[in-house]
Amino acid sequence: AFALSSTGNTKCALDRTAGYIYNVPARCTVTTLAAGFECGIEVYEKNGTTKLASTDYVKTGCVIVGVETNEGSPKVIAVIPGDNNGDGMISSVDHIGLRGFIKQDTTFTGAFYEACDVNRDKAWDTLDYIRLKQLLTN
Repeated sequence: AFALSSTGNTKCALDRTAGYIYNVPARCTVTTLAAGFECGIEVYEKNGTTKLASTDYVKTGCVIVGVETNEGSPKVIAVIPGDNNGDGMISSVDHIGLRGFIKQDTTFTGAFYEACDVNRDKAWDTLDYIRLKQLLTN
């Protein structure tokens, strides 16, 4: 089944209705993410056609496709909290982007919008900015 494994060591949250897998850790490789699924997966760049290698980082916006399932090829989009530029890492670029977003100078959509909710409380606000700053200093 296209589901997260109950035995996998993952903090990810799969929401097939929304079409996202939330809380993918920054600098998470394809192999690490795959270990948390009950079925095989393939990971593609946000364009949906360029397949990532097993050692590549999963990035916000990447397309996760279930393989070896009896459900066809279900898909979700990766969301890494704070990774609003889609490079798979948390950096000062994300910090600047989030600051602009909170000040309403910058707009994000889709998975990148979801990535701005760093603390996953469904309120895009200064608490997300503070949490992202904490992630940068750790």
